[in-house]
Amino acid sequence: MIESLKLYFEDQKSWWVFVYNVIFAFVLAVLVMLMDGRYWGDLDALPSVMLTSQNFAQMILSSLAGSLFAVATFTFATMLSVMSYYASSFGPRTIENFLFRKSSTQTLGIYLGGFVYCLVSLFFMRESQGEYLVMSGTVALMYGITSVLYFIRFVFDISQSVQHNQVIKGLFERASKIISENKEIFEDAEFVDQLPSIKGAASQSVQSLKQGYLDFIDIDRLFDLAKECKCVIVLKVRNGDFVGKGAVLAEAYSLKKQKDWEKFEEKLNRSFIFQHEPSSMYNPDFALSKLTDIALRSASPSINDPNTISHVFRYQSILLGELGQAPARYAVYLEEIELSSSQTLEVGVCYDFCPFQKILFQNFGQLVQYINQDAYLIRDLYEALYFIGLNSSHKHQEVIKGFMTYLSNKISSHFESEYDQRMFSEVMERISMLRPAENEE
Repeated sequence: MIESLKLYFEDQKSWWVFVYNVIFAFVLAVLVMLMDGRYWGDLDALPSVMLTSQNFAQMILSSLAGSLFAVATFTFATMLSVMSYYASSFGPRTIENFLFRKSSTQTLGIYLGGFVYCLVSLFFMRESQGEYLVMSGTVALMYGITSVLYFIRFVFDISQSVQHNQVIKGLFERASKIISENKEIFEDAEFVDQLPSIKGAASQSVQSLKQGYLDFIDIDRLFDLAKECKCVIVLKVRNGDFVGKGAVLAEAYSLKKQKDWEKFEEKLNRSFIFQHEPSSMYNPDFALSKLTDIALRSASPSINDPNTISHVFRYQSILLGELGQAPARYAVYLEEIELSSSQTLEVGVCYDFCPFQKILFQNFGQLVQYINQDAYLIRDLYEALYFIGLNSSHKHQEVIKGFMTYLSNKISSHFESEYDQRMFSEVMERISMLRPAENEE
């Protein structure tokens, strides 16, 4: 339940900023009106410079309401233009990263909130207050000055956000944060290269009762279910996978087949959260794919920007190196339970945490088709593989060497000159010489 709410608020984060600002403005207007009407607080104790007549306050509020709404319209039109630019230059999936920028949504929220404040203040003003001095005009003036400062920040941030380097840096920072959080989730797991063998156990396939993008797997809940039903649950899906109704989610291995299978299947399905759109909150692969999108667009004949591709390779090498630090492929949670005084049984959950070969292919496989005749970019790709290997565990270094061989076979027919071969072989030799870190040995 908590994770579902987290995913919902993460997806709707940009819209909640508007809601917060409108609510804040409405509450502020009510409080100021209570003070102006002498129902709450001691307004007469304030300096006279902070108070205005009611007519003057109405004039300020009326002017400011029109101005704020006009600037809010301009801000929204600017955001739409930038979103269109993002979609065409960086890929549609990068738009959410622009919307998640605080300056964009906060600026629009500030202006909408100011418009609401002015309308509510004007509505609650009464002629009976004519002989009193009020504070609503002064608060509106301070709100207007704050809005100007936010608008200056918005203009500066927009000019930065459309630059390729800044977009790539933003995607990198968000992906790095997601990878770190994902590691923390599995920090208590034991990592193994092969799934544990379960001798004499009966296997049953658990099918999905829903469909959509798998955005979260509740490992703790699955572990509790495995202990309750005395089985080992081997997950066949990963965070971010698209799952159809009836697809196999997991294999359940137990000494005896589950008696109430439908109930067990329903309980297991509750541990998975599906959405209609992929989310990067628990899915590092999706966060990485946005960088790949930028590289693919830069490699297209219409754009042909090799420098951006090289820039993406460097950031990808850091992120994939962080993923490659996992000791092995599978994250395993196992516990021995006692069946009798002389018999114990191992139960738990197995998750495919880091299928590194698949991850490398997802990030570089398609790009190879576009850059397989550009010696400069191929060398940068070899360099990226080398830097990934420097930070990766020994098992994943072997995967990198295998991918290097795949890449060499893929491009060999395009680079027959001795100079090209010498340029590649220097980096390939460094990749071949990769060794595990001292603390891993």
